[in-house]
Amino acid sequence: RPLNVEAGTVTGTFSLRREGTYQIHLRSPNGTTNRDPIQYRTSLQSDAPPSVAFLQPKGTTDLGADLTQQIRVTLSDDFGFSKAKLYYRVADQQDTSQEEDVSALSLPLPETDKTSAELAHKWLLAQESGLDPEPGEDVLYYVKVWDNDSVNGPKSSRTSTQRLRRPSRSQQYDDLDRTQQKAGSQLNELRERSDSVRQQFRQLRDELRRTREADWQERQQLDQIRKKQKAVDQGVEKLSETVRKMNRQMQQNSLSSPETRKKFQELQRVIEETESSEMEKALDQLEEAMKQNNLRRMQQSMKKVQENEQSYQEQLERTLSLLEQLKAQQKLEEMAQRANELSEQEKKLRKETRSRMKNSSDTQTDESEKNPELDSSRASPDSASTQNETESSKNQTGTGEETSDQSSQSPRANDEERRGSSAADSTAINHSDASSPAPSQRAPSERSGKNEDLARQQEQAAKRMQKLLEEMDQASKQMEEVQSAPRQRMQKMRQQLERENLPRQMRENSKRLRQNQLRDAQKQQRQMQQRLQRMQQQLSQMQNQMKGRQRQMNVSGLRSALENTLWLSKRQESLRTTVTELGSQGPSVRSYARDQKVLSDGLTTVADSLQSLARRIPKMSQKVKKATGNALRAMETATTALDERDAGKATGHQKTSMMHLNKLALLLSDLLENMQQQNSSGSGMSKQQMMNQLRQMSGQQQKLNNQIQKHLKQMQGERLSKDQAQRQKKLAKQQRQIKQQLQEMDVGSDAQNQIMGDLKKIAKQMEETAQQLEKRRPSRDLIDRQQQILTRLLNAQQSLRTQGKKEQRRGRDAEDDYDQRRPEQLSAPNEADQLRQDLIRALEMGYNPDYETLIKRYFELLQKENATTP
Repeated sequence: RPLNVEAGTVTGTFSLRREGTYQIHLRSPNGTTNRDPIQYRTSLQSDAPPSVAFLQPKGTTDLGADLTQQIRVTLSDDFGFSKAKLYYRVADQQDTSQEEDVSALSLPLPETDKTSAELAHKWLLAQESGLDPEPGEDVLYYVKVWDNDSVNGPKSSRTSTQRLRRPSRSQQYDDLDRTQQKAGSQLNELRERSDSVRQQFRQLRDELRRTREADWQERQQLDQIRKKQKAVDQGVEKLSETVRKMNRQMQQNSLSSPETRKKFQELQRVIEETESSEMEKALDQLEEAMKQNNLRRMQQSMKKVQENEQSYQEQLERTLSLLEQLKAQQKLEEMAQRANELSEQEKKLRKETRSRMKNSSDTQTDESEKNPELDSSRASPDSASTQNETESSKNQTGTGEETSDQSSQSPRANDEERRGSSAADSTAINHSDASSPAPSQRAPSERSGKNEDLARQQEQAAKRMQKLLEEMDQASKQMEEVQSAPRQRMQKMRQQLERENLPRQMRENSKRLRQNQLRDAQKQQRQMQQRLQRMQQQLSQMQNQMKGRQRQMNVSGLRSALENTLWLSKRQESLRTTVTELGSQGPSVRSYARDQKVLSDGLTTVADSLQSLARRIPKMSQKVKKATGNALRAMETATTALDERDAGKATGHQKTSMMHLNKLALLLSDLLENMQQQNSSGSGMSKQQMMNQLRQMSGQQQKLNNQIQKHLKQMQGERLSKDQAQRQKKLAKQQRQIKQQLQEMDVGSDAQNQIMGDLKKIAKQMEETAQQLEKRRPSRDLIDRQQQILTRLLNAQQSLRTQGKKEQRRGRDAEDDYDQRRPEQLSAPNEADQLRQDLIRALEMGYNPDYETLIKRYFELLQKENATTP
């Protein structure tokens, strides 16, 4: 290649495609060349492809409601970049295929000539890409970048594919379940670590008691205890963050009721109260005492460490118990919500199926009107037989359209029909290329393709239903440790659902949709929707029942603890007054140590009951436990002082215990009042709701009583027939349904709870009626019992109606026309009426059937005796 020579300088260019050598040949104007030109070796520096990696986000990320995502990637290349693009597509969450990208979005590069850069972009999915994924869909995306190789062409690299997830409600619940399981695992691990601290401390305590001095080995053991306790504290912080995440999930996605979310927030406060500052202080005091080898101080410090360690362990146990209780409560809400969503999905499917049935019918009608040859062909025997065969085919595929009773036709007519059908089939085959098939012949296959989307939705519903059943099994296990949980009702519902096998029915319905059996599919969808609605109602009732039971247990326990605390405070004041009157010292002072010990034991019982309540009431603060512990320590010190005949010291500690008891009573009173206000403001049935439900049940009971009375009259003196036995079973079932409504009433206040206590007797009588109706021959006292049930239901309504109304005395002046006759001049009351009223009152007391029979017999004898007495 010739070079340019200017002023003694040679310049030129050439391209290198591979490694090799080159020489420069010189020639003078007279043709002289350079001898043995120098050979130069060339080597190529390769242009490597660029690299790109995500900085933000990393991995799968949930897409927010604003449909925006911040993207940051790091770029590097040996020369520079030419362009970068974001590739994306929408896919369902089971899609793991590596398909080609659907769309791309150009990303702005900061500077193309830099060898490394960081690219940041706020991706507006709706505005920039027109994306609005449905819940349950993902956006798959990655970033691709090209270098600026202008010789061989730009080389490219890409990131790994990541997901932006638009979680469905079911997935949000699954995420919450995983967070709850993580919190439970962390709690169990904390319990094990705390137990390890306790075991090692006991070893240290026993060793110090044995040797009565601390050497280097004991101090090393104390350091190990400190390290283990620090690890426990770090675990508590992680647990607190997990529960905080749980609360965010429930708050942002509305995965629980406001009441349940508030309880989980109170659980967060309980965890934050689990601190070890007092424990650390006690360990510091023990370490100082061990350095000084002060046995008395070591014993005092070890006692404080033991008390704080026990308190710490109890707090962890309380947290675990509260978590299990709240998980069971939230799980019931979750299952009710899942059942409601499935019911809405079946409703939507049924509506779409009905719409397609109507459109299919209209399409066939329009095509028949547009094709007059179809109407004319119906006059021929061949066409008629073809039509009959098509109608028969429709019936076989389950369209639900009933044909006339063809079984009544004569054999000759059937033979003619078969010959006509064969001729029609032959004609259809011979002319299949010349003419298009009739609408009735091509519609099933065409429409079955159009129903594929409905079939897939039905299959998805089957999977969601199967998931719901699995959740019910999980909930049943969670309820085993929760005292107020409706375990029996949950087990009964699970058995019923297992018999119905809704997932299998949904899968079979998916097949009907594919086979274009729209009428049968719609009917099945309606039935499944109704079953899911009943399921959702039952779960909601169980949820209310659990809350109601929990409230009753908590309020009753708090009221009992408050009453016992006030009684102890009163007795403590009385004992203090007695000891004060004895003087500072005296022989009789010691005798009152036993009375003080009785009060101390009573407060220990109250403390145990409060500890049990704290495991069910997250709102109970540590102040309650602190006040109880202070009062108990003061009582124990007072007992010791009395035993030592030191009345002055004893009365001082008795006064201190009274102060802490009164503080405890005030805390319990405030907590009880707060819970009652919550109950009256939004928990449980209102008074009007209870009255309405009782009124409804009274009407149902009245109707049932009339049916039972009519049934018994019809079977008088006759042998019980099969139909009558079935009728009795139906009546028993109706009675149990009313009983179930009665038991599922959610009580909201204590006064209403007393009324419900009376209604429990009615439920027992209802069960006796149902059992008696299931027998072949009911006894004659059935009518009386039914009337008594109705009377009690009506009395319950009246009690609710008059509840809260105070009877006031009203005075009036005496009138002049009062009866001035003496008692012997007054007429005796009607004894028969009096006996009848006494009988009714006795039967309304609710005795068992045997006693009721004796009472009736007793009054009958009295009536006969009065009748024979002159």
